[in-house]
Amino acid sequence: MERNYFGKFREILQLGHRYHRKYTKDFECSYGDLSMIQQHVINYILKHDKEDVYQKDIERVFLISRSTASTMLKSLEKKGIISRVPTENDARLKKLIIAEPFKKQFQPIYQELKKLMNDMNKQMCQGISKQDLAVFNRVLEQMKNNLQQGE
Repeated sequence: MERNYFGKFREILQLGHRYHRKYTKDFECSYGDLSMIQQHVINYILKHDKEDVYQKDIERVFLISRSTASTMLKSLEKKGIISRVPTENDARLKKLIIAEPFKKQFQPIYQELKKLMNDMNKQMCQGISKQDLAVFNRVLEQMKNNLQQGE
């Protein structure tokens, strides 16, 4: 029985690996020397430009530690891509903002990435009923919740 669980875990990892390989193969981006996680963070901030985005949001969404997020954001700040702006209510809290010159440069890339992700999700879910996807999503959510209880 345990062997079966390990097999399912391996299948989940393989699915994530195939998804990542297809993504990196299909998305040739011109961000230059930015890492994949930095690209995703920039796109996340662009996607949420009508909301306040903070370092804690980046940590939560990308499942990275405080120190990893801090180092990455400092690097983006040093390159002039983002800035951290204190909030009105609490100067210790800093909003993450894409610098205007870069916002225009990254917007078309963000649109391309968004289209690619939609296309990949359609391909991955092809032939799967809405009911089966709903069950799959509920099971994944429960698995995540189960694992979070031990953290």
